[in-house]
Amino acid sequence: MNLRNYDYDELIQLFNNNDMPDYRAEQLFVALYSNKVDSLDKITTFPKEFRNELMNHHTIKSFKKMTKQVSVDGSIKYLFTMYDGKSIEAVFMPWYDDSEKTNIRNTLCISSQVGCSLDCKFCATGTMDLERQLETHEIISQILDVEHDLGTKITNVVFMGMGEPLLNFKNVKTAVNILTHPLTDMMSRRKITVSTSGVVPSIKKLANLSRPPKLAISLHGTTNGFRDKIMPINLKADISTLMNAVEDYYRKSKLNITYEYI
Repeated sequence: MNLRNYDYDELIQLFNNNDMPDYRAEQLFVALYSNKVDSLDKITTFPKEFRNELMNHHTIKSFKKMTKQVSVDGSIKYLFTMYDGKSIEAVFMPWYDDSEKTNIRNTLCISSQVGCSLDCKFCATGTMDLERQLETHEIISQILDVEHDLGTKITNVVFMGMGEPLLNFKNVKTAVNILTHPLTDMMSRRKITVSTSGVVPSIKKLANLSRPPKLAISLHGTTNGFRDKIMPINLKADISTLMNAVEDYYRKSKLNITYEYI
């Protein structure tokens, strides 16, 4: 089992089920997401025997291979190959203050599914079928593995890569809970943006998280007739229905909404 699949409460429950105390689960959580160890044998707060026991039954590795392409503007596209042979992409985007010539934030655009089922007409991933959902560890590991590769901290995360995040709600929710947990010191909810084409039931569920992230709406059309043609999801929840859910999200999260438009 991959230990990056569990948020803090789930990790405590896992340890309790195996007759281990809460403090051991907390030590593991801190090691994974605050200290950001890349191997279980590097968790020095655990006795060696316990580390060996963990390694016999668990892992924190998600990818079989990682390759990258570096652009002239400093952005980097990562291709992750998973252990079942399927692949996903993530894109690292550094932002600079031109006047000071200093890096002011590092954004990573991450994937949430292998392929996508929504068939949006402007999207390359939309030409693929949905192959499977990413597990939580495969979402989180995109961030941690890029940080290890670059030796720098990811300050902002956008769920705008392959797939519709809110059709993988359970695992995206767990990833958000991990990233924003006070013990991890990874990032605040204001530094995470979840982009959706308009999955209204999950927008409502996302708003009820204890630490809801920022929301981006992949809109691309302001009339139902046009949006129906380029985004079939509009046939399930039209613009009026979507905007009602967005208004509710804004009231609950107190965060500005982003709109994406090609």
